Amino acid sequence: MTDVNTVRRANRQCTRATGASSPVWMAALLAAAVLGPTADAVLAQAAARRAVPNLRLRPAAPAPAKPDAEAAKDKAKQPPATAPANNPQQEEIDRKELVAINRKLTGEVSEALDAGRLDDAAAAMEDAASRLDAFVERTRTPQWHRSVATLYQLIDRKRYALGQKLKAAGKPAPASARPKIPQADLKEIIAAKKSLEGVPALFNAGKVSEARTVIEEAQTRLDKAAAASKAPLWHEALAPTYQLLDHQKTALERESTRADEAVAQGGDEPAPKARGGGLQVGDPAPAWTCVTVDNKPIGSKTFAGKWLLIDFWATWCRPCKDEMPYLQEVYEAFGKDDRFAMISLSVDDERNKPRQYAMENGMKWHQGFLGMGFNAPLMKSFGVRGIPALFLIDPDGKIAAVGLRGARIKPAIAKALAGDKRKPGEAKPAAEPTAADKSRQPAA
Repeated sequence: MTDVNTVRRANRQCTRATGASSPVWMAALLAAAVLGPTADAVLAQAAARRAVPNLRLRPAAPAPAKPDAEAAKDKAKQPPATAPANNPQQEEIDRKELVAINRKLTGEVSEALDAGRLDDAAAAMEDAASRLDAFVERTRTPQWHRSVATLYQLIDRKRYALGQKLKAAGKPAPASARPKIPQADLKEIIAAKKSLEGVPALFNAGKVSEARTVIEEAQTRLDKAAAASKAPLWHEALAPTYQLLDHQKTALERESTRADEAVAQGGDEPAPKARGGGLQVGDPAPAWTCVTVDNKPIGSKTFAGKWLLIDFWATWCRPCKDEMPYLQEVYEAFGKDDRFAMISLSVDDERNKPRQYAMENGMKWHQGFLGMGFNAPLMKSFGVRGIPALFLIDPDGKIAAVGLRGARIKPAIAKALAGDKRKPGEAKPAAEPTAADKSRQPAA
């Protein structure tokens, strides 16, 4: 068993021998050690991962199984489980832990840096970073949350200051964990923030559906930029925007509840619009072709004469993934009805990504691949500028519903099929000629 204090002592000894802090050496030691599932092991592994981001540590070896009687005795000796996060006592403990980490950084680390005790500063800083990583892991606090993002940013600034002093002393400096965000991704983050700042005005105007669309589009852009830049979520460019996003999503829940209450009291809710202001109900759906995730041709003719639910999505899109349980419900309810079909069209950059995701998550309906992100021609044909975007197309090839989300998808399809008097497998009956059609017919 290797505890974190042993690692720290060994690292300080290595520091004295080499004249510089050696997080790589510490990581190598941890990788070779057999760590049990203890709090100290979690702290030690977190420190190693911070030192070497690409390091792959061996998983903790499982404890050997014990007889039931012996296990019962061990269980009786164990302290009670930690109180839940919403327990006032636990919240106070968490608050004190964050305060202690902050004091360590602003006190011990700063004093050691000012006094030129660089080894002590490095050890104290890594200890604070390990404690913060362990806190985030235990409480499941997102890194962009204000309570931890400020501490991560402070650690990064201290690491930079330490690096400058080590360089001045002719010693190797630790690398910053904060990469520079490419200009293209930074523009996407700024655009997402600006759109979120306009959400309160939509709420004030009673445009809850439009606000929801703006929020989801902003999250899609933000998640994609964060993934592309590979920057940590506590980065100064990302954390404030994610905090604003979280605030607006909370406000959306509140406003949606008010809208639902208004509907329940006899009011009416405006019909949702397609994301990006594209095709609307009654418009003819464009003809299209693409390939499946297995590289087989598929297109609108494949589903001629059927009700078709089209879902534009991507594996990097968090709101898209949130819709999958609802789409699974739709498939389980109507997947065997010959009058209905559904297809998810991925705009991922690689065909294998949606294929793998569909296999791992039991998505048995049709899976198409468009690629090219928001530049996919079919996205432009449908006028979609944000995902997820769902369209229900009737057997005549016209848009029957747009903007379907969550629990509203299944009832909309059930209503459409209930109004279709065909039996499964039957062709759609020819429409009655209109007065205009009759006027164009030649006289007998």
